[in-house]
Amino acid sequence: IVDNFTRSALEALHASSVTLMLFQDESRELIIRSMAGEISGWKMKTGDLVDISNYGLNELVSGVGPFRAGDPDQMTPATLSIAPPGSQSVLVDRLSSRGKLLGLIAVSSTRRGAFSEPGQMELFVDITNQAAVAIDNAEMYKRLEETFWSTIRSLAEAIDAKDSYTRGHSDRVADYAEALARKLELEDEMLSAVRCAGYLHDTGKIGIPDAILLKPGKLTEKEYSEIMSHPILSHKIIEPVDFPYEVKPLVRHHHERIDGSGYPDGLVGDEIPLGARIIDIASND
Repeated sequence: IVDNFTRSALEALHASSVTLMLFQDESRELIIRSMAGEISGWKMKTGDLVDISNYGLNELVSGVGPFRAGDPDQMTPATLSIAPPGSQSVLVDRLSSRGKLLGLIAVSSTRRGAFSEPGQMELFVDITNQAAVAIDNAEMYKRLEETFWSTIRSLAEAIDAKDSYTRGHSDRVADYAEALARKLELEDEMLSAVRCAGYLHDTGKIGIPDAILLKPGKLTEKEYSEIMSHPILSHKIIEPVDFPYEVKPLVRHHHERIDGSGYPDGLVGDEIPLGARIIDIASND
């Protein structure tokens, strides 16, 4: 996302370079997240921390919003610290969304008096605002995704906890399934789907009585029939959930067999989703 905005700013403003920097939440250090253009003589690169130790945050962002430095003599030391050497004109603005300061963007040119054409400042502000909203939304999505995976794992651990013999089984299945999908060079969406299904494939076992699930001896036909019902129970449990990936068929059909001898629906060959076949292989740990 950020690379698109740095490239857009570079082209739209006819700049020499664009540097987009974000604050680390924990340390409030400024890290370079994206760079575009010719930045000769500057040893900084994406991922590097910008040394602002000599300047307070207020000094760094004061007057920024946006700020145009048309002459190097007019640039403050703080501004110079985030601009490549040799910059003759610099535009700097805050990246902020919903009242939160996310970082800074610096657009530089080796020409004096650059960025003074009509409409350029307005264009810069527009690009900056769009970048800030996109970055904020991306971070929000990341937090939601982390919460999603944390919830899925917690549910899987609750199921595994019923049986000390299989504790950690769901974690292993999720890891193996994702590894197999990567080996097959499947798309990212499928990687996430098989990982999620790996965690949830045995959810239905929560509805199987412990007397059957933990029975040390041989199961009766009726007891085995109850065990075989767990993919259907798993499917029923997750049915109301609106997953971002195609998870439900993988959970329901992970015990199907190519020859039709599997359960619960006796699917044959290609009727079985590829992801379900991957879960089947991964679950034989």
